Amino acid sequence: MQDRMTQTVTTPSVTAPRKRRQRLQFALGFAAACCLFPLASAQVSESISSTQGTLSDTQIQSVTTTVDGLIAIMTDSTAGESKEAARDLLSTRSKTSTMRSLRVPYGTAWAAKLGAIIDDAEAKIQARISALHILGSIATDAVTPVLESALTSEQASVRYAAALAYQRSFEGLANGNEAFAAPVVATREMVRRLSQAMIAEKSPYVLNAELSAIVAAPDLAWGLQNICEALKTQMKMRASDKSPARMIFVYENGIQLAFNHYVTLLTAAAQTQAQEKLLIEVAYMAMKISVLDAEKDLVNEKNAQSYIDLIKSAENVLDVVCDLDNEPNINQRQRSLVSTTFADTDYAASARALKNFWLKPVGPIYGPRNHFGFPAGSFEKLFD
Repeated sequence: MQDRMTQTVTTPSVTAPRKRRQRLQFALGFAAACCLFPLASAQVSESISSTQGTLSDTQIQSVTTTVDGLIAIMTDSTAGESKEAARDLLSTRSKTSTMRSLRVPYGTAWAAKLGAIIDDAEAKIQARISALHILGSIATDAVTPVLESALTSEQASVRYAAALAYQRSFEGLANGNEAFAAPVVATREMVRRLSQAMIAEKSPYVLNAELSAIVAAPDLAWGLQNICEALKTQMKMRASDKSPARMIFVYENGIQLAFNHYVTLLTAAAQTQAQEKLLIEVAYMAMKISVLDAEKDLVNEKNAQSYIDLIKSAENVLDVVCDLDNEPNINQRQRSLVSTTFADTDYAASARALKNFWLKPVGPIYGPRNHFGFPAGSFEKLFD
């Protein structure tokens, strides 16, 4: 996925050296995170790591002291020593990953200390990324405010790492490796925070990571709803943007991920009408964005394929949700022409064909097989 992102997104306004710096920051983040997976020897005593039930005050103090020492090494020592300290921190956490009694004091002891590193713009980027990686694996109530704060960092690589940390917390929730007081409530709140971050996000790399994090949340229906709402708001804002093309591949990926969630819910015989309505709205807006961009001469040979993929994903959603393949009133010949939108360089003509078929006030989305009964022209209000 990341390779595809790097190959697809182009930002003409960013100079080559700046691009290299941005990619280096992300690469450093990945490298720092990957360094954490090998486990070193546990730093907490065996008597604590083997404790069943609640830890004593003395044992909690021992955990705190150990954490403080490792964090001090991680932030103030050489790069090699810092990585070893980070590995020891993760090892200490991983050795007792199934012990809720230890996970809670870890969360309390680590959130403030590691949170201070994450918030420190002068700290080593490797240390900040490592801190987020560790906190994401703890999955406790004490950690979530730190992750939430990191989502608003001015540094894109920190926001990116925060999204990955949320994803690790969701994976912990799915596997039972968490210690939230109310897991269902925690899941919903974390998804909501991520969707809010998606709305404000301007980096396609970070936006894609936030999407992927929500997909990992155990509550599929809530995740699908929040993905769609965030995409709708993003596309509404981008409708007046002078250079939205760099986000197109993220919209396409978001529609694909949302549709995959929908298929899972549909297969499980869940109630999906609310999600279907949102998917239809997102699909319409994706097509509208494509038309608007073509009308503003933003579609070109370099990015046309991204628009083609976006339109095909939107069509796929409408085909399934509205059962359009079996709709007798659709002009299938006209539709076959629309399916080649942006395949040649006459982008204005393609935009007109797309607009006249899918976006007209009494188009296929309003057909009799659509059980939502959308009033004619109601989709235009999505951009108001």
